Amino acid sequence: MIRSPWVCRRCITALSKPARRQPIRFQSTATGSEFISPALLTRARSLTKEHADLSARTTETFDSKLAKRIGELQPIASSLASLETATSSLTELHALLADRATDPELRELAEEDLISTKSELATLSTALKTALTPTHPFAALPCLIEIKPGVGGSEANLFAGDLLRMYRAYCARRGLHASLLKYETTEGTTGAESEAPILEAILEITDAGA
Repeated sequence: MIRSPWVCRRCITALSKPARRQPIRFQSTATGSEFISPALLTRARSLTKEHADLSARTTETFDSKLAKRIGELQPIASSLASLETATSSLTELHALLADRATDPELRELAEEDLISTKSELATLSTALKTALTPTHPFAALPCLIEIKPGVGGSEANLFAGDLLRMYRAYCARRGLHASLLKYETTEGTTGAESEAPILEAILEITDAGA
């Protein structure tokens, strides 16, 4: 006796009904505004226009202040141009996928390009946001790090010493030029080679932007 395989009642009912064709959605119709707010885009376009106007003025006569301002606006103008190019490509890809007459092979290529273009848009939006962030007036200057032990007796002195060594190791790993301007210990010695607990240390990092 041959037993037929067991099939659940729900499956039999589903098979007896005509299948309904479900609409296929290939990708969301996102645009560049999904990744960056309209307010930031408006700000970026305004600064890009300023960059273009100043660049036109410097073709006639050179001005150091204008040249500096143009240099500050250049990252914004470049980032916005790249973002708008990617946004235009995204719009074209959506139109291609929405067209029923699109060749299947071309549609497959468009779907692949759509994924990479959306990823590129996210990256370019982040770059534009970074370019729009105001630069700190001291960002290009070197820095001084002053280290003093807090309350805690000898343990605080030891921690201050560890902190100094950590900063010096970090600078060495990053290729930053660091030098000790001041180094004093609890025993009155001033050399960094001393093993006495640290009392005060000032580390200078001379690289621009430190």
